[in-house]
Amino acid sequence: LPPARMVVNILNRLLVRCPNAQCDRGRAGGLPLQRGELASHVQQCPVLCSEGCGELVAPCRSVAHQSACPAAVVLCESGGCEHRAPRSEMPAHLVLCPGVLVDCPHGCQLLVARRDMPVHNSVCPSAILECPFGCARRLPRSELAAHDAACLEKVVPCSAADMGCPYSGPRRSLADHELMCSIQKDSRMIQLERTVAQQRRELAAVHETVLAMERRFSQFFDARGFATVAFHRDTGSPFDPEGFDRDGFNRNGFDRDGFGRDGFNRDGFNREGYNHGGFTRDGFNRDGYNRDGFNRRGFNIFGFNPAGFDVEGYNRDGFDRSGFNRDGYNRDGYDRDGFNRQGVNRQGIHRGRMIKLGSLFVPR
Repeated sequence: LPPARMVVNILNRLLVRCPNAQCDRGRAGGLPLQRGELASHVQQCPVLCSEGCGELVAPCRSVAHQSACPAAVVLCESGGCEHRAPRSEMPAHLVLCPGVLVDCPHGCQLLVARRDMPVHNSVCPSAILECPFGCARRLPRSELAAHDAACLEKVVPCSAADMGCPYSGPRRSLADHELMCSIQKDSRMIQLERTVAQQRRELAAVHETVLAMERRFSQFFDARGFATVAFHRDTGSPFDPEGFDRDGFNRNGFDRDGFGRDGFNRDGFNREGYNHGGFTRDGFNRDGYNRDGFNRRGFNIFGFNPAGFDVEGYNRDGFDRSGFNRDGYNRDGYDRDGFNRQGVNRQGIHRGRMIKLGSLFVPR
């Protein structure tokens, strides 16, 4: 053999000890091993886990052990959680971890991060709530809107509120009130009077049309019933030099002012400026309302504009454009600061336990 190879063989036969102090072949008195076997032995020789779990692990198994070592520090797998802890402690952490997805306790079938549950509880459609009007019913939030429209304890105004009735009370008492409400009766009477007046105007227009037709046919006959053409045999025409007949109408049926026998001009308007439908050129009738039922200020007979709001900015249900009624509460029963009539917010905290900083309320 070459000298170098002989030296290597001699060195590989030298007896050495394992560098691992926990190995039997590394302790004094233990069985030594040849130097050439040391590399393969070290790969199989178990050493204490570097994470401190106390287990002896061969280097060839260190990667697999690391992925399951109970003492290894790992990052919480919940979204957005930065908590780190030994793997053995992670189950206890997950019980309270704010990032863990949990089932909605109200049964809406959504998975919500634990940290977001307070916000979800305030909007969950399946959350059971008490009626804000005090009827003692408990129902899902998704049914509150329908309940709002029928709750007998909800305070509602008289249907004649736009006519000036100041009454407001529980819906259960509204029918009894409206039976006795003088303003309600007056409003019905006013509406009836307007209907009668409109019918009278329509009847007058029909009568005027009939009279115009009678005048149109009467021009062809004299007082004895003979045709008027007999009086114009000299000229052969029933019209004077200016082109008007004895009733003052020209060949086209219009008088000197431009109005026909029915009282309307070529544009279809009578002497008062109203057309056959009873509207002016601006589109308003004698009561000051247009075809859609709105006056020049944009309000109908009940005092509401096309968007459904009265002069004060409230709709028929008594809510303004921001969704708050005259008492300052929205349909869910909360004021603009987020507190109900009992002074409790959606998180269940009383106003007295909060302090206002700017536009926000925070716990004292």
